[in-house]
Amino acid sequence: MKWLDREPPQKEKDAAREIKKRTFLEALVETGQRQEACKKAGIARNTPLKWARADEQFAQEWEEAKKAAAHHLEEEAHRRAVKGVEEPVFYKGEQVGTVTKYSDTLLIFLLKGLKPEMYREKYEVKQDNSQPQEVVHTHQLRDLSDEELRALEKVATKGKQSQKEKEGTAGRDYH
Repeated sequence: MKWLDREPPQKEKDAAREIKKRTFLEALVETGQRQEACKKAGIARNTPLKWARADEQFAQEWEEAKKAAAHHLEEEAHRRAVKGVEEPVFYKGEQVGTVTKYSDTLLIFLLKGLKPEMYREKYEVKQDNSQPQEVVHTHQLRDLSDEELRALEKVATKGKQSQKEKEGTAGRDYH
């Protein structure tokens, strides 16, 4: 019974590996989750990482599969946010109809993704340290409450004081 323990020929191993790679990629597109795709392919969670390091084509296909999975998720988010989801309505334990529920949260995320300049929550400003830069986004400032504007002014004033301290001019006003 020694033949049961023998290693399969390399071609058989390669063919089996290719089948597992395809199964993994198809499951990743379907689920969007690496761990779930690994389970469906019958492989360890770190196996795709090893394959990607050794096989550039697989690495590219993996990226494409992730993009396809993201596209499916975006379509589902859009459906739930814009078209809504039918949920049953019960009265005295019996279903009497349905109501369409929409997801405002998903709608917000979709807007942030499509128009980040308008809907994102923070801005990243990169600058060289030699010249302080002031960034004002008026389209967002006008939407702030008086309390929020006062808090923002406090932060801005504190930043100017810190700059004066660094320059050694704290407490002096040179106008």
